Amino acid sequence: SYCSLLVALSEASVTKGRQVMDDLGLVTTQSQAHPERDLEFMLLLFRDTGSRKQQEQGRKEFRKLRKNQRDADFEALGASTKKEKAKVASQVSRYPTQVPDEYILFVRMMLLVRGLCTQIEASLPFLQIFGGHARRALIARFPSPQRALSFAPVAESSLALASGSKSEALRRRVRAAIERCTSERPGLGVQVCVLLGNTCAVDDCGGVLGAVDPRPMARDTPIPLADLSRLPLLLALMAEERAGRSSYGAALGPLWGASVEGLEL
Repeated sequence: SYCSLLVALSEASVTKGRQVMDDLGLVTTQSQAHPERDLEFMLLLFRDTGSRKQQEQGRKEFRKLRKNQRDADFEALGASTKKEKAKVASQVSRYPTQVPDEYILFVRMMLLVRGLCTQIEASLPFLQIFGGHARRALIARFPSPQRALSFAPVAESSLALASGSKSEALRRRVRAAIERCTSERPGLGVQVCVLLGNTCAVDDCGGVLGAVDPRPMARDTPIPLADLSRLPLLLALMAEERAGRSSYGAALGPLWGASVEGLEL
């Protein structure tokens, strides 16, 4: 489960992160109303290491974020005066209500490594390193015979496909695109179905079931329609790119609190 948590954090997925934390038994008073805040805290723990000054700056930015969230919660509850805030303080407070015993040991080991890096001022991509090991551990759960051997399945579609040179050419182009995409992005799974009127022209698929699930994607594999939990981060990245402030090595942590108002998609 902790490997799954590391993968969810590396993907910045609120949905996956909250699901794994529920499985672990790690719950706070705001887990239901604001699951993204649990992810923010875990990302703080696994932020890149660095000098003492850099680490303190990260903590200051996080405390500022929490203060803004607390103020927003009070405002949502209609509490503006000191007396009104005291009445609803229990609804705004965020604290753990359930913590698994091994979580303390898990965090302690992470903090020991972080403390050592701070002492020697070593900068390490903490989450990238641990996330990579976590992925390999999760993939190793599946025996080799269950893993995908090619980027696209060999078996033909069970549907009656449209005939003709144009349909054949379209199927070849789609198959080539699937193979290219799945080879460039490990962990990607693709399903494509093209209908021309009432006739199926393309029914194809490729890749695997997930970043930590190497089993092959099939044409009839049920997949979720969408996971929008990372949309705010994507919008914030788009805003930084359009403003000319983004770079390959830029930290993503500050973007969690960025405003994405006024963006045109």
